[in-house]
Amino acid sequence: MADGFNFVAFTPGPGLAEQITTYVEQQIINGSFKSGDRVQESRIVRDLGVSRGSVREAFRLLERKRLLCIVPRRGAVVAKLSPARVSDLNTLVLLMVSAVVRDVVPDWSEKHGERFQKALIDSKSQFGVVNPLCAFRSLCQIHANAAYPEFLADLTPTLDRLFAKLVRTDRVRVEALEHMVLSDLTKALAERSVETCQRVIQLLCRGLERKYLETLERTG
Repeated sequence: MADGFNFVAFTPGPGLAEQITTYVEQQIINGSFKSGDRVQESRIVRDLGVSRGSVREAFRLLERKRLLCIVPRRGAVVAKLSPARVSDLNTLVLLMVSAVVRDVVPDWSEKHGERFQKALIDSKSQFGVVNPLCAFRSLCQIHANAAYPEFLADLTPTLDRLFAKLVRTDRVRVEALEHMVLSDLTKALAERSVETCQRVIQLLCRGLERKYLETLERTG
C-alpha cells in the first residue's frame, strides 16, 4: 500500500512481462516514479529478480500504454503529462461517454444499476475515493458496441495516473466529484434521464480537467 492506494502484490509466474508491466504501472500511478524519471532496467531486474529480456518487453508494453518513453542513450523515462494532452483526453472522454449515455440510459435496468454500483465500489477500493472514470468505464461496458470500452481502456492508464495524482494533492475537491457521481449521476441513471446524465457527465469532465490542470501547474 502507498498513499492510500491498494496494489496487487508481485508474484513471478506465467505472463511475466505483463506482471512486470503492472508492477511498474502501479509505481507510476502512485507517484513513486514521476514525470521525467528514468526507470532503470537494472533496478527492476534486481528488485523483482527477473530477466532483462522480460523487463525490456514490459517497457515496450508500457510505452504502448503511453506511460513510458524509450529515449536513445537514456533508456526508459516516465512520460510527461502536458496541459494540452490533459485537455485533449478529457474532450475525447466527454464526447464518447455522452454518446454512450444517449444509447444506454433509455434502457437502464436494475441489473445495469448493480453493475454500475460494483464499479464504484471497486474504484473506492483502489483509490480510496470514487474515480469518475470508473463510472464512465462501467457505462461503456454496458453498451453493445465493444469499441467503446476498448477505446476507454486505452486511455485508462494515463487517466488513472492523473486521478491518483489529484487524490494525493487535492483530496477534498476529489471528494466533491465523488459525491456528484454517487448522488447526481446515480439518480439520473435510475430516472433514465439522458439529458441530466449528459449534463452531470459534462460537469464531471470539466471539473476533472480543471483540477488536473491546476495540479499540473502546481506540481508538474
